[in-house]
Amino acid sequence: MIRFYLNEKPIEYNGDSTITLLNFLRNDQNITSVKDGCNGQSACGACLVEIDGKAKLSCVTKMSSLEGSKVYTLEGIPENIRDLIAKAFVEKGAVQCGFCTPGFIMRTKLLLQENPNPTIDEIRQALKWHLCRCTGYKKIEKAISYSADLLKNKEDIKLDFSHKGVGSFLPKYEAFETAIGKRKFINDMFFEGMLYGALRFSDYPKAKVLKIDISEAEKSEGVVRIFTSKDIPGNKITGLIFNDWPLMISEGEITRYIGDVLAGVVADSKENAQKAAAKIKVEYEVYEPVTDVHEALKENAPQVHPNKSNLLDNCVLKQGNADEVIASSAYKFHGVFQTQRIEHAFLETETAIALPDNDGILLYSSGQGIYEDRRQVAQLL
Repeated sequence: MIRFYLNEKPIEYNGDSTITLLNFLRNDQNITSVKDGCNGQSACGACLVEIDGKAKLSCVTKMSSLEGSKVYTLEGIPENIRDLIAKAFVEKGAVQCGFCTPGFIMRTKLLLQENPNPTIDEIRQALKWHLCRCTGYKKIEKAISYSADLLKNKEDIKLDFSHKGVGSFLPKYEAFETAIGKRKFINDMFFEGMLYGALRFSDYPKAKVLKIDISEAEKSEGVVRIFTSKDIPGNKITGLIFNDWPLMISEGEITRYIGDVLAGVVADSKENAQKAAAKIKVEYEVYEPVTDVHEALKENAPQVHPNKSNLLDNCVLKQGNADEVIASSAYKFHGVFQTQRIEHAFLETETAIALPDNDGILLYSSGQGIYEDRRQVAQLL
């Protein structure tokens, strides 16, 4: 038995002592202000909690370490302090997608608790455990400094939602609720009797799938159903730009990257689904993958997609007469420049939830393009 306090409430825990505090908070206590943005790698700070007055990452804190401890999440710290910091973040525009913000709010509370007047360097040092893929950190730094001033001067602020015309500041919609962890992301939603999915991905970027054996996985605890490509009722291939993305790879087909899905497990818990997915055995005929961009663009390069060029698009941007400008320039530099496509690298867990709805489904999606999500799902079904 592990005894500790959670937000002033006594807890007696006699479950698996090796699971993380983050797992316990979210799955047992339904506390979703703590987020998992890095799959338990202690890399993002979104799961930050207070344990015995210190900042701790709940994703790497085992339940076995909590005996006698006092644990606080945003739900348990004084509301006046939490809300003031959150309003400062909103006022300074430091809440965008907001997935990471509850962790920053907790960090701010703990920083100002120990150091009421932090310098900008001290603020930056405190933030080194946190990732934010939206704001660029400048607004977060300003919000923390602003919070310190408000607390020091015992001031409060009221968010002004009145419209004053073009160019005026208006607080972001639901930014305050997001900052304190009350606005639900899709991965924060729970429904009675909910089942969980896990995917079996390819082990190789390019290989012919000879056999998919789900027999052992089907016997695994909590498994309800295992799906493969043959279970897809509609079109098996979808895509954003071209329809070149198979939902699942069938036996006899060739994988194109290690993100290709071979099977999907549905079970009564996330853990049971993941354990079963790991038991799915696959036989391959492994090929040499295309991994170099320049090699892929050569005339006789192996094609990633049959009967399609490896070049998706050739985009040329021109402004003015480049030849004239270069010819008249005092200094010239010639070279080949390259950059990656923009990847937002968002922290939010990619999640979807489907509920039966008369003769269809009600789909909750974490995607930005909900109508495209609907189109693709309908196409697959």
